[in-house]
Amino acid sequence: MNSATNKAFIRSGTSRRRQLKYNKGVKIDQSCVSSDAIPTTFETIYEDLSDEDSSRSDEDAPQELVELFNSENCEECPTTLFLRKWAVEEKVPHATLKPLLRYLATILPTVPRDPRTILRTPRSIPPGKIYNIEGGQYWHHSIERCLSLQLADLRAPRAISLNLNMDGLPIYANGRKQFWPILGKIREEPKWRPFAIGIFYGHSKPKRVEEYLEYLVKELKLILEQGMTINGFRVTVTIRVIICDSPARAFIKGCIGFNAFHGCPKCTTVGNRRGTYRVGECPARSDTMYRSFQYGEHHQRSTVLALCTHFRRIHLKIFCISSKELCDLAISL
Repeated sequence: MNSATNKAFIRSGTSRRRQLKYNKGVKIDQSCVSSDAIPTTFETIYEDLSDEDSSRSDEDAPQELVELFNSENCEECPTTLFLRKWAVEEKVPHATLKPLLRYLATILPTVPRDPRTILRTPRSIPPGKIYNIEGGQYWHHSIERCLSLQLADLRAPRAISLNLNMDGLPIYANGRKQFWPILGKIREEPKWRPFAIGIFYGHSKPKRVEEYLEYLVKELKLILEQGMTINGFRVTVTIRVIICDSPARAFIKGCIGFNAFHGCPKCTTVGNRRGTYRVGECPARSDTMYRSFQYGEHHQRSTVLALCTHFRRIHLKIFCISSKELCDLAISL
């Protein structure tokens, strides 16, 4: 391509962009900006965006390209696979990826023009219910639904034990928005991935632990007492351990922090001014006294976990400090 051809190509592309950006002949229909036309729910907005994206691609592209795009060959396109892998590994935002795809689509017609298409973003909201609780929102996926997916190939009665994990997770490096997921894992299947039972979203940790754990405890009481039936076979479920770091454990149990004078979770010893505890034999905490709220300054609030009688020795045995925190503590010492 010579210099004159390059200049003509650049001029045509520039004029085309100006025409798309500054087309003054377009008139806005007032009915489009009326209050009745504005979606009012998240589900409506999600469906409208998905329908608009799919219909636009079918109308604008020739039928041959539409068939090629929808075929399995497009799924194996090296460019599409590379862009998908690159966007996920480099954590490219949709706002950054979209202009790149729009430009590549003018050169490679088989490349999707929308990040949701190339990243295979689900077009439907995941199953579960979203509850508005104090401090944010809580999405509950359900233990029964998670275990039904994990044990979809069950062919005989089985007994399983669950490891649960609760902790805070910041969404951005700078900002207050965070998740508090409730994760579960089947202990007897170490190679299986953990599953999300519920997720809290807010600008801080949940204000009230009772609301945060309400739906989990309600479901656990039924499952631990009655069991489950999957593919016609009975599944007996027990809770083996709840894995938390020290601040999350104090929050979930409703007790004072680990570095307080009355913060020892194992015994009733009292710390000195330096926040250390005497070495020696001290009276151990009992589950009965813990549930009846008889440890004075060790308690800060009641915990909804006490309502579940199947949690054995809620004061200590059911909780476990995460291995990462123990490793950090050993390094600091």
